[in-house]
Amino acid sequence: FRRVLFRSQVINPSLATFKHLDMDFKDKRWIDYLDGLKKGTHIKVQGQIRSISGISVGLDNCEIIS
Repeated sequence: FRRVLFRSQVINPSLATFKHLDMDFKDKRWIDYLDGLKKGTHIKVQGQIRSISGISVGLDNCEIIS
């Protein structure tokens, strides 16, 4: 699987108060897709909540939906 971690400079601070978004992708098609992305590419992701804290959100079984 591939774990992707985004830090606060990527997340729009007006939409979220957490500083880290940790996403796990297990399907090979998403891993291959992620490998081809360039920095600054906008994506929408859907996943199952694994953890939530005051500074982070963790998602499992993520899929890119657009």
